[in-house]
Amino acid sequence: MCIGNIYKIPMNKEDGITVKGDYEFRNKYIIVLGVDDKNNFLGAVVVNSEINLLWCDFDYQYEIKCEKYEKIFEKNSYVDCTMVYSINQDRIQDKELGKIDIDDYETIVNKIRKHPDITKRTLKKFKLL
Repeated sequence: MCIGNIYKIPMNKEDGITVKGDYEFRNKYIIVLGVDDKNNFLGAVVVNSEINLLWCDFDYQYEIKCEKYEKIFEKNSYVDCTMVYSINQDRIQDKELGKIDIDDYETIVNKIRKHPDITKRTLKKFKLL
């Protein structure tokens, strides 16, 4: 797994994702930000097609333009920088869809470092400090 790679994986309530209706999971885009020391778990952020206006912290949403990633996203989307998800690498079954560019990667990581609910332990685990 390469840092900056973009994947689409099924996520559910156990991951902290709201699943609507009778569905068991939602397919979500993730961006890999780091890996743990044993290369078992990925530190990743989720990309949403829209911002949830009811609970969103706008300062920690990063808009990525579809023109820049047109082979992946159909419209402008938002990286949620309020949480780093720990994803077991075994869950990544498909080839990466693309890679986030270095400027976007650095902006996302800087937002994550500043978020008050993301611990130094999490940042260290995925080598984001």
